[in-house]
Amino acid sequence: MAANPPQWHTGVYAQTSGQYLLKRRGDLVSAVLATRAAPLPLPATLFTLPPAYRPPFLLWRDVAGRVVQADGSPDPAFPEPYPFRLWILPDGTVRQHWQAAPAIDERYLAYEMNVTWGTTPAANDHAVLALLDEHWFGTAVLSAMPPKEEHRWQVPYHHPYWDWDFGRKERRKPDDWTPIARMTARATFNDRGRVAELYLSGPFFADMPSELGQLGHLEHLTLIGRYYSDYESGIFPKHDTSIHNQIYYHTPGPGLTGPIPPELGLLTRLQTLSLTDNGLRGPIPPELGQLSNLTYLFLHRNHLVALPPELGQLSSLQWLNLTGNQLPELLPELGQLQRLHSLFAGYNWLTSLPPELGQLQALTNLILNNNSIATVPPELGTLAELESGEFNVTV
Repeated sequence: MAANPPQWHTGVYAQTSGQYLLKRRGDLVSAVLATRAAPLPLPATLFTLPPAYRPPFLLWRDVAGRVVQADGSPDPAFPEPYPFRLWILPDGTVRQHWQAAPAIDERYLAYEMNVTWGTTPAANDHAVLALLDEHWFGTAVLSAMPPKEEHRWQVPYHHPYWDWDFGRKERRKPDDWTPIARMTARATFNDRGRVAELYLSGPFFADMPSELGQLGHLEHLTLIGRYYSDYESGIFPKHDTSIHNQIYYHTPGPGLTGPIPPELGLLTRLQTLSLTDNGLRGPIPPELGQLSNLTYLFLHRNHLVALPPELGQLSSLQWLNLTGNQLPELLPELGQLQRLHSLFAGYNWLTSLPPELGQLQALTNLILNNNSIATVPPELGTLAELESGEFNVTV
């Protein structure tokens, strides 16, 4: 039996000279939106979707346009693409917002872009996977049909540390060596067709898109950057010469550097969040404190220098790994994590510990080695369940 032909709909913007083309095939909608030079005091309603094209809940897509002059020519004051956000509402309203708050409301914006969404929750999850494929891979991996249980492939990549030949102490020629990285990607679905697990491991050439926050049934999110191979990776305190002398780059490659989108705080079903082996510097958005079901949080081997106090609101958290960052302190709010049984914060810049850690009565593992901690608060002596502890105390 032949597949149903796609439905088409065209129209123009309500408040400006833009126009749009909609195509629906099954539960997926593809839209082409374009304007040449449209004055858009924002936020602005662009147009209203016909009922058959409307999403099941509020969606957004982050896109980029060009700031231009009234005749459509480039505006020299804004040479770079400017980000803005489309809101697609269940009532069919398509609205445009700035991502930030630039002082260009009286300017003109020109763009032509393709966006997709789903008219059902499962279809929109698939549209988000397609967006991630385009964002990270340039080919259908996570959104492949039929879904692949796991997809591995090798890609050449460029990294400045590969350019240097340490034996000859000179830079290699571009054709001397093409490093290869193996990447792994997997998406797992629940019985409703919603994405329940997302696992990606390998070098990343772009950071996390905010649309990840639309995967409302996601329970496990793992984004391993393989930015560093082990603890001796250049992320330790440079004032510690015993560590500094050991630094080497074993398997360098691009990893996530941030920012972490605050929209991850919308993933209220999330139980595992792993952002290991990247180059994240923060800030960690306080919205992550809304993840009331989060049980495992892995942030080790990054460049983090601070934590938000909202992490103390993670009432289900049992395992927290902060090893190999640049944290100068641990927050007293961590003492609120009454279910926490394992805390790892070795290889940081810690010089003291908050006495509130003594409130973690479920704690069985506390590893704080390779810091410069002068004294251990006596409150930690009340941790009756503690089975292993390593502090590397210096007096």
